[in-house]
Amino acid sequence: MTIQKTQAIVIKRSPLRESSYLVTLYTKDFGKIRAVSKGIRSAQSGRSSHFELFNWLEILFYEKKRSDTFLLTESSVVDSFPRIRKDIECVGWASYLLELVDAAAELHEPNEELFQILADTLSHLGLYDSELLVRAFETKLLHSMGYLPDFERCSACNGSLTKAFFVFHDGSLVCERCRKGIGRGRPISQGAVKALRFILSHPLHKAWQLKDKGSVLSETSSLLRYLASMKYERRFKTLHFLGEIVTPEKGKKSFKAPNQ
Repeated sequence: MTIQKTQAIVIKRSPLRESSYLVTLYTKDFGKIRAVSKGIRSAQSGRSSHFELFNWLEILFYEKKRSDTFLLTESSVVDSFPRIRKDIECVGWASYLLELVDAAAELHEPNEELFQILADTLSHLGLYDSELLVRAFETKLLHSMGYLPDFERCSACNGSLTKAFFVFHDGSLVCERCRKGIGRGRPISQGAVKALRFILSHPLHKAWQLKDKGSVLSETSSLLRYLASMKYERRFKTLHFLGEIVTPEKGKKSFKAPNQ
């Protein structure tokens, strides 16, 4: 067995036997891993709170060559994000981030950019418009996984996208001239396209500088969630919870996907 050291964010945990946890972590150097922390739930353990969801940790673990589940030996908390835990809406958004990362990441595929995006989003959640920050996270996550369409050029003719049309079956964008004969789809406003371009070209925490945030937020939200559901072939349970606690603003333009 090889001992490894890295930083990690707790994205899932479940009890294992009487005193242990089986945890899923997204790590800086190793991507998504599963690991067992033995004895962590016992009365004698001083680390029982380390594996709360969202916690940002520094960990030591034994990497087993013949197993997908590793053995955690040491952990310390870098940040527990107490601000998130005091706000039910922030808890909902943070839970959605973890669900997205769990769906997007395969085991043992390192992606330091994704780790940093997740850590940055959790660090800023609750300081500014949380929904806008999550839209920026979705955009950067899908981009880091190679799932976003080109927002500059038509996927069919490589011409400029003065008017963009979203194609449902493959998630691409085409121009007005190429939209005929490509199957079901719908127009995307220039405001939404410009917002997504801005997010991709700026640091995550700059998302609140977007102009006309209210008019494009709902449209980009529906578009990004449709892309995520299509690429990861799942519905995200936390979205139902968020729908119960987050009241949408009136007047937002919505992107309607099939069967939505």
